Amino acid sequence: MKTIKPLVFDQNVIRPRTLGTKDLFSDKPEIAIYKLRRIAKDDGAGDISVDVMGCNFRCAHCWVSNSLLGADVKAPDVQKKLSSLPGPLKNKVPVDANDLADYALKRLAGFENKKLSGVSLTGGETLPYRGAIKTIAERLKKEGHYLNVDTTGFLIAQDENYLDAFDGLQDTLHFYVSIKALSPEKFEQFT
Repeated sequence: MKTIKPLVFDQNVIRPRTLGTKDLFSDKPEIAIYKLRRIAKDDGAGDISVDVMGCNFRCAHCWVSNSLLGADVKAPDVQKKLSSLPGPLKNKVPVDANDLADYALKRLAGFENKKLSGVSLTGGETLPYRGAIKTIAERLKKEGHYLNVDTTGFLIAQDENYLDAFDGLQDTLHFYVSIKALSPEKFEQFT
């Protein structure tokens, strides 16, 4: 199996395809998504799950296609996913984070348990979309909802100031870091 260098792959392939830059992350309110799901819970709460494109790892357990992980927007499977998105989100890469927040807030309005309802961003890898994460979290906070962000945590390790952009959002924004392995050898094998 060929080993990829996550940072090089991210900067040279994924970022240019999703955000038009080689920067590790963008503070623009833009995000490349390919799937949305509304999940109702038994307690009257609900979640809008949003899958993002692009990831700098190729984990052995990942079910996401390589074309989605590599953000290959011309691939047939990616085109099919993009065409199934609703309204202003359909066939756009990237989408405006405010349009995504509008969509999510309309869908969250139907849940009784507002405090326990929110949005979950999952992968691909979410952290390159820092501006979108901040925009969505600010919008959800105003309405009393949460934003969960699943991540490898890789970009936080690359920039010690990454999380500073989210000051004041601690009660709304939650990061869930996926630990792939506890030793460098296992990490290399797994990712």
